[in-house]
Amino acid sequence: MRAIEPVSIDEVEKIAARLDAAIAAARTAAATDPVDAFMQDVIARLGDPELAYDPSFRTWCAANHGLLSARQTAERWCCWHVA
Repeated sequence: MRAIEPVSIDEVEKIAARLDAAIAAARTAAATDPVDAFMQDVIARLGDPELAYDPSFRTWCAANHGLLSARQTAERWCCWHVA
């Protein structure tokens, strides 16, 4: 049997960050529809995965795909959603 080596909190945080990045990359790669990939990029910028279930947000992303960057769409969603 192998002995379990202690791991520092910093190492665990680095591993968790790499895992989060890998999951985000896999989700983006799994989205075959360009609009879905665009929407996932906007969601990542906003930091709210629940938006994927919001019909008005999905419509907003579909309408802005190809016209605005993900950053611009995220910024305008914040302004439009608050108004």
